[in-house]
Amino acid sequence: MDQAIEDLKKPGCGDTIFKAGLPDPVVVLQNLVDGGIYGSITFKDLGQGTGAEEARNRRLVIPVRGVTITINTYNDSTNVVAYWNDGYASVNAITLIHELGHAFNDLFGKGSSTIENDVRFVGKMNMDAEDRNAKKTKPCE
Repeated sequence: MDQAIEDLKKPGCGDTIFKAGLPDPVVVLQNLVDGGIYGSITFKDLGQGTGAEEARNRRLVIPVRGVTITINTYNDSTNVVAYWNDGYASVNAITLIHELGHAFNDLFGKGSSTIENDVRFVGKMNMDAEDRNAKKTKPCE
């Protein structure tokens, strides 16, 4: 989280990813880490191929305010993909910022961040959207 907060303050990162006039992304991130009104961050083995997931919290049909960011605890040192447990704070920070972008769109409405939905309805990655999102988070590195 500390690295993500530092990165969000870099020119071209938080100020271009998140829409002005909304809650500060640093405050929202800290709130998610603390399990506050915006939701929470959890850790779970999601298996190979995904770094993290973000979803709106729902209870039956009535939406509950907040989101859950689930960080994948899966680790495979033989794979070239960097997972959370690989020990790279910079990769972890970008993962948090990327998922925070999805969270903003769910919490504050579509267009609250420039991060695009990068998963198709069938659960497959939309690699074109994933590539565009990677370019948007590049100034955060």
